[in-house]
Amino acid sequence: MLELGERSGAAHRIRLPPAVQTSQSTYRGLQCAPGTPGGATAREHKLPDRTAFVGSHITWGHWILDYLPRIGVYNQLQDKDDRKIITGVLNNGQKQCLSCFGIDLNNIIELNTDTLSFNCYHGSDMALLMTPPPSVACDIVREGFVKTAQRINGPRYLYLSRRHLYPRHRVSNEEEVSAYLESKGFQIVIIDQLPFEDQINVMAGANIVVVPYGSDFMNLTMCNPNCVVVTLINRDLVEKWPEDQAEILIMKYLFSIGIPVVMAYGYPAVPGESITNSFDIPAHYDLKELDQALERAFSLKA
Repeated sequence: MLELGERSGAAHRIRLPPAVQTSQSTYRGLQCAPGTPGGATAREHKLPDRTAFVGSHITWGHWILDYLPRIGVYNQLQDKDDRKIITGVLNNGQKQCLSCFGIDLNNIIELNTDTLSFNCYHGSDMALLMTPPPSVACDIVREGFVKTAQRINGPRYLYLSRRHLYPRHRVSNEEEVSAYLESKGFQIVIIDQLPFEDQINVMAGANIVVVPYGSDFMNLTMCNPNCVVVTLINRDLVEKWPEDQAEILIMKYLFSIGIPVVMAYGYPAVPGESITNSFDIPAHYDLKELDQALERAFSLKA
């Protein structure tokens, strides 16, 4: 059973810190603070009496796994039709995600603090929705996407390239890897440049997906349960990060997807550079090792 959230009969006074100091925290939701910073006067806002807090995040992967699943919790509230949904600023992709879950966008209140120094929001009855465990969260998201898939007739083998995100592309020998995968029958796809409905249809029809570790990995929640994934991952992420952090990253994002995952390891492209200093340092992938990973992936589909 999912935990539905926390409520309090007392009135809530939720303060948002300066957007300049919390450029990303703002998108994670409402940040509580004991008082106005620097003696500044808070700008007061009155929320509807009955709301449900979902929040949002500017990063796609965190939105899919950490925030969107709260809609599944919201849908279990007996009085959900009486509550407005509170989020941060949503982009078009996030709004389309909510539509997959039958959410009326007119029922959403987006809180934007980008141009305000400090805010105080009042609400008398706010349901603070909790994010379910990762494996449950992925199941909730997948169910919403599966209902949206209309025509599953795309390519069976996909490579989700990050080449357009240079220098955060994560595969230093991108051209070599792309050419190799194309020779094996894979279609190169830049998934976030497709219309949202096409993203779901393309992913739902894939049998094997090759994807660098990162936000695109959460698009695998759009895949059918029989899909096999080959993730390109910098070996430093596994070997050189503090053990607890590595376990959290690997267990939370890789194994919670609920489909078979084969890891193909790469090495920092520039000697001396380490992923412990920057998560986005590209890695070089040996084609022989990638071939072994694909061989394993195809054997799992046999």
